[in-house]
Amino acid sequence: MSICNWSQRAQHHGLLYTLSLASIVLCVCVCSGKPMKEWGAGLMNVLPRALTYVESQGRDVDDNKRVWSVKLHGNLS
Repeated sequence: MSICNWSQRAQHHGLLYTLSLASIVLCVCVCSGKPMKEWGAGLMNVLPRALTYVESQGRDVDDNKRVWSVKLHGNLS
């Protein structure tokens, strides 16, 4: 099971999904011994795959896109 799939099984709400996804990615980084300076890059590399997964599931897509847009780009529209 992929990280994206596991996290969305836990939550479909945009913000909660993003937080659970971030938690999983950071745990993987810590457990694999990656330096702290690489953790953010690890999360940013997963986000496009996570969005592709959310879109493929067709559930709460607009909510996830809205939350990610506000949190990542500061776009409140």
